[in-house]
Amino acid sequence: MRYTKHFFDNWNEERSYLTEEMCLDVIDNPVEVKVHRNGSIQHWGPVELFGDGKLRFLKVATTAERDCVITAHLDSNYRRKFMRTRQ
Repeated sequence: MRYTKHFFDNWNEERSYLTEEMCLDVIDNPVEVKVHRNGSIQHWGPVELFGDGKLRFLKVATTAERDCVITAHLDSNYRRKFMRTRQ
């Protein structure tokens, strides 16, 4: 997997909780996918962080070919949306 320079440069400082395996899992098994006009793709998927048993949703944006991660971060708004649809 490749990463944009901006994302890779900020990985350790801003996103130390993320692993490459988490990103790949979300890309391979998303609960939702959105394709933008420019071809970039957003993938959402649940991840467990910090060993507390809570699911959080990770949003991973990739290029159209899905071979390069543009950005990845936790999406708390998506979690609320997802939990409302489950009730």
